[in-house]
Amino acid sequence: MRTAFLSWFLLLVFFLSGCAGPVLDLPEPTNQKLTEAHRLLDHHKLPPVTVFPITREDSGSYVDAYSPTKYRMRDAVARFCDRTHLGRCDEFSSLPYPAMEYNPKMINAHADQHDRIIVYSGLVDTLGVQDELGAVLAHEYAHVLLGHVDKSLTNAAVGGVIFPLLLGGLAVAADVDLHPSTYFDAADLGMVVGSRAYSPEMELEADRLSVYILEEAGYSLTAMRDALVRLHRAHTDAQSSGLGTVGFLETHPSSDRRMAHMLATIEDVLADVPWMGKTARVVVEEDFEED
Repeated sequence: MRTAFLSWFLLLVFFLSGCAGPVLDLPEPTNQKLTEAHRLLDHHKLPPVTVFPITREDSGSYVDAYSPTKYRMRDAVARFCDRTHLGRCDEFSSLPYPAMEYNPKMINAHADQHDRIIVYSGLVDTLGVQDELGAVLAHEYAHVLLGHVDKSLTNAAVGGVIFPLLLGGLAVAADVDLHPSTYFDAADLGMVVGSRAYSPEMELEADRLSVYILEEAGYSLTAMRDALVRLHRAHTDAQSSGLGTVGFLETHPSSDRRMAHMLATIEDVLADVPWMGKTARVVVEEDFEED
């Protein structure tokens, strides 16, 4: 039964990947770019920290200091959206501004099912530079514009339904009586698998689009690159000290591959290559239809 379940598990992952794949079919980075990325992650000198860690008592005043970045970035995304007709531009004006929540241990940011962007104070403390904070906001806005949140929720729902059905079918075939809680566990597992289908590719897309948004906002084009370097080093330190991981990197591609794509994107922006890329193929719904 275990072998059969593993086979169906892999089939489900493949099915979910096809249901809600990435928007772009990005070319893989060259070995030269991967080598450059590896060197940069280890040796790049980062800008000095200009925003210092805060306490809960100071968090109210800090939100005011954080406001210019979130307003500037949201306005830039609105302009970019109008110009490129990308995503849900007609709904963008009604989206709330990003919010910061005080949690010094949470080094993360995310867009929720209502397209609301939440940034945790632990991430702000780790970055320590306003341009890099703007880059993270651009990355999360890119997820919203590309419909990644909706795709992940759809995949999670499909996985949550199919996993217990598959388990039930296998149990009947093997004449095994499973406890009801087992089916709830299978549903939870299916939702996790579904929500993470194609997550690395979606992160690469959001990274790419974030650099174009940074250009629109007038921030440094290397802000997302520097943010990734800083978070990568924080992640390495946390793992080596046994303190856990950096949440922002948990479902993301390998650091070398991600940084190599980032370096290629910066070159594209400087060369006035459209955000879709000169070799990237835009994936449309027909790609997932049966012949």
